Parts: sequence; structure tokens; C-alpha cells
Amino acid sequence: VRTAVHKSFAGYSDEVEQMRKGFVDRGADWIDASEWISEPQLFTDLHHLNSKGAEIITAKLAETLESQGVVS
Repeated sequence: VRTAVHKSFAGYSDEVEQMRKGFVDRGADWIDASEWISEPQLFTDLHHLNSKGAEIITAKLAETLESQGVVS
């Protein structure tokens, strides 16, 4: 997960686009979760979520997949 802070880093958009393209080219769906978690206290560093952050993003992912009909 990348927060809004990451978007200010040089190359962020290019890196994300390269990852998205790689997944889509292989037939995978792409879900942009970059805005799902923005509270700094939910991260252990700029990239890794702590336990609470992981619980929140897992719930949001489950909601997204359910709303898309991927899981029920």
C-alpha cells in the first residue's frame, strides 16, 4: 500500500503503471488501494502496515471483492 506521501516521490507514477501493466498483461485485475490507508499510525514504516492497518486493508479488500462479485 502506498500513501499519498509516496506520490511525491520521483518515479512513483511510472513504477505503479509498470506494475499495473504487468498484472493486466497477464490477465489479472488491478485494484488501486493507494488511497485506502493514509493514517501514519497504521504503518510501521513508509511501506509496511502494522497489525491494525493490515486488519483495515484486509476488510476493505474483502468489501471491494464482494462488491465486484469476485467473492460472496
